[in-house]
Amino acid sequence: MEITDKLKKQHEEIFKLMTEMSSKLNSDDIARDPSQVCKLISDLADDLNYHLTMEDHSFYPKLFNHPDKHIVETAQKFVREVIGIKDSFTLYTSRWKDHGSVQNNPDNFMRIQERCSNL
Repeated sequence: MEITDKLKKQHEEIFKLMTEMSSKLNSDDIARDPSQVCKLISDLADDLNYHLTMEDHSFYPKLFNHPDKHIVETAQKFVREVIGIKDSFTLYTSRWKDHGSVQNNPDNFMRIQERCSNL
C-alpha cells in the first residue's frame, strides 16, 4: 500500500473517532460516566500521534526532495502548521486525559469539543 493510501485511511479513522466523540457529547452522560469519552480521547491521541509521526518520517521527507520548488515550499508550510496542531493537541490531551477532569467539568469539556469540531 502506498504511503498516501495509508495516510488517507488514517484520516478516515481519525475522522470516525472524532464523529463518534461528537455523538457522545451530553453533559449529564459525561458527568455520570466519562469512561467512553476518555477512551475515545486516548484512541484519538494514539491514532493522531501515529499518523503525524508517519507523515514526518515517510511522507514529508519525500516532498522535501521533490524537484518542484513549489511542492517543497508547500510541504514546509504544512510541517509548520502541523507543529501548531501537535502542540494544541498535546495541551488538549493533557487537560482531558483522565476521568476526573472530564467528569468534574463536563460543560467546559463540551464547549472545547464543539470548538474543536468546528476547526
